Amino acid sequence: LHAPPTNCCKKDYNSTSKKIIRAFKEHLIQNNIKAILEMENSRLVFMLRNKRTNDLACMYNSLKKFPDKLETMLDCLSKYLREEGCSLVKKDETNLNPITYIQSLLDLKDRFDLFLNKCFANDKMFKQTISSGFKYFLNLNPKTPEYLSLFIDDNLKRGVCGMDKDDLESVLDKAIALFRFLQDKDVFETYYRRLLAKRLLHNKSVSDDIEKNMISKLILVCGRQFTYKLEGMLKDMALSNFMMDSFKKNCNNMELSVCVLTTGYWPLPATTPKCNMPSVAQLAYNNYQNFCIREPKGHQQLRLQPQLGWADITAVFNETRQDNSATSSNANNSIVVSPSLNSGTSVKSIGTLSTRKYNFQVSTYQMAILMLFNTYEKITMETIMNKTEIDKEDLTHALQSLVMGKPPQRVLLKSPNTSEIELSHEFSVNELYTSNKFQVKIISTSTKSESESECQKTKDTVEEDRMHKIEATVVCIMKARKKLKHDTLVIEVVEQLRSRFMPSSKLIKERIEWLIKKEYIARTLEDQNTYSYVV
Repeated sequence: LHAPPTNCCKKDYNSTSKKIIRAFKEHLIQNNIKAILEMENSRLVFMLRNKRTNDLACMYNSLKKFPDKLETMLDCLSKYLREEGCSLVKKDETNLNPITYIQSLLDLKDRFDLFLNKCFANDKMFKQTISSGFKYFLNLNPKTPEYLSLFIDDNLKRGVCGMDKDDLESVLDKAIALFRFLQDKDVFETYYRRLLAKRLLHNKSVSDDIEKNMISKLILVCGRQFTYKLEGMLKDMALSNFMMDSFKKNCNNMELSVCVLTTGYWPLPATTPKCNMPSVAQLAYNNYQNFCIREPKGHQQLRLQPQLGWADITAVFNETRQDNSATSSNANNSIVVSPSLNSGTSVKSIGTLSTRKYNFQVSTYQMAILMLFNTYEKITMETIMNKTEIDKEDLTHALQSLVMGKPPQRVLLKSPNTSEIELSHEFSVNELYTSNKFQVKIISTSTKSESESECQKTKDTVEEDRMHKIEATVVCIMKARKKLKHDTLVIEVVEQLRSRFMPSSKLIKERIEWLIKKEYIARTLEDQNTYSYVV
């Protein structure tokens, strides 16, 4: 029999064990931290790449007792994350799909969120390291704000995403998480506003509630001033629907849909594009305009925006033509078209053996072009331009959509049959046009991505908006502070605008000089580096 250890022995045992454990950690872990993190087949990068969550948690729990050594793990994690992110954002942009690009970034974010929650116990330092990594590589690609807006647009379009409400909500939350990392949030807002306009005007949005929910998420990140134009667009649509309901009660024979857009909210061009509308469409517009003038809530001044409109037209293709003795003005045409803007207009074919009838959904420009073939058998592009008054570039895009595709599916034929369209080229109706569907949508030739000229216009618009925001911010600060040194003013301007974009010191200085020239602020006599507010 052995006697139980005395209290003295217990104390020696406890003190010895602590020393052994301390020596073990010091010699096997603390002094070999770099070797542990870079060990072959078990190093940190290997664990991250293969999602070894249990091993990562064990490594974190072992190293968190050495705060100075934990930084080595953070550096290794940051380096790996930035390498992974840079490999995604620096791909060849010519073959880069915006939806795939953003989805790959979301997958990367999901993976590191898993590591953060499951392996690193939501440690504040690891959270900051991951956020810093995403901020770094997301802003390396200037296309990221545009692609993120396209990704959200793709998920908010009706019938495209195929997700239920909860799944869609989850995707939007993840997209907002990426949005928080963007520096150029104003660029995102520019593209998002354009895409929202298309969804609302073409009735492609999933629902107004989800659109409002998305705007509320943006408000939480950037404030209400960032989204007031987006909210104004939704209000315009609600008012337009109310006005259309009242209009249809008074003019129930008119198949017309009008959206009244407030100039400051919607991405409209500075000058209204020209388009000589067909008489039936012009009559419908005049009726609505007269109705608005009479209504208390109506708009007194309206301007047509033909580039945003669309119409349903009924087309009748005749296999044989009427002889020359026919008295009808449509007898010498193989297609008779009528827009659905006026249900009282009938479509008839005269003296034909058989007919084929289709309903085309076309843009306003395409409607104006096709209606000319109720009068002309053949017509040149120059004549079309004179009759419709459509800009040459817009007219070219509209005609390309009508002459493209397989020969039996071309609405119009062009002579000569070349890809380019010139003023002297002639157009005629394709008498052999066939389609398996009665409802046919004429797809526009405009691509999803911007052309170089459109990209430059967007860049110029963003730069102009930034100048105005800097000027307004400088004036507001100086009005409140009355007198301020240059460096302090620049710091305060950057601090107020960094939630939308990161202004450069050079641009701020240029706008300050412009404000001095316009006598909003002035340099003080005692110190040229100090500004005062001009009352």
